[in-house]
Amino acid sequence: MANSDYTFSQVLAGTGYFSRSGDTGFSQGVKDMQQYLKNIGYDIDVDGRFGPGCEACVKEFQGELGITQDGSAGPGTILRLNTVRSSTYYTKYGHRLESSEWGYDNILNGKFDANNDTKIDMLARIIYAEHTNNTDDQKGTAIVIKNRTKNSGYYESGYPNTSIWARVVGMKNPIQYASASASTTNARKPLRGYLGDEDTGFVDPGWKNAVDCAKALIEGKSISVTGYVVNGKTVSSTRAAVSNQLNQVGWDHYCSWVDANHINTAVKCITFSRTGSNVVCTYK
Repeated sequence: MANSDYTFSQVLAGTGYFSRSGDTGFSQGVKDMQQYLKNIGYDIDVDGRFGPGCEACVKEFQGELGITQDGSAGPGTILRLNTVRSSTYYTKYGHRLESSEWGYDNILNGKFDANNDTKIDMLARIIYAEHTNNTDDQKGTAIVIKNRTKNSGYYESGYPNTSIWARVVGMKNPIQYASASASTTNARKPLRGYLGDEDTGFVDPGWKNAVDCAKALIEGKSISVTGYVVNGKTVSSTRAAVSNQLNQVGWDHYCSWVDANHINTAVKCITFSRTGSNVVCTYK
């Protein structure tokens, strides 16, 4: 059957599908699908034709949502698109970026400083790419970013017209966040629905948490995270909430700091695993 034989609503209801093989002419249903994909950040022509570019975008969307990338838009794909097209986690944040649109220079030159939403978008990308699906680690990252805005050793001293948030995450001398690199795909193209399901509105929990943490930073809300207290190289069974650390590093890196007496023991250290994982701490 031709794509023009079905409306978007009919495919959503389970009748028919849109595909490249069904492209025999203009289809309003395909045009609606293209517009919704464009609204959530896909670079696609809204022309009602299911050509190779349209097929590539459908495959990318399917990959982002964690479903089979067959390039055909059947009821499952259209259900997901119809759901997320009105979600702010898609419409405002996480739009697909090419490497030329991301990276330290773009960040430090204010590309993401236009308003609070663009700042949230920038921070969410960093938080998500640093720890894709560990929400505790994501909160730790947000805490560290917040506290680094108050410490000149952790943000670029130049760029007076750029926000402090951009100068923290975009710092490249020395580099603080590898996720700010133009080559970091998870930051440029976060998988906003990968582990989501119908109950979560097809929003990936890691992406949702990253955006929520970024919003809390920009809106000046408090963030804390609970983990196991670390004393030296010993992880205790005691759990505590923290909110004022400056660093988050892997266990081996942390242990090297302990050996060199570089941990500020006046600030509580925590980790999220009894066997030792990333440690939220303060370097002295």
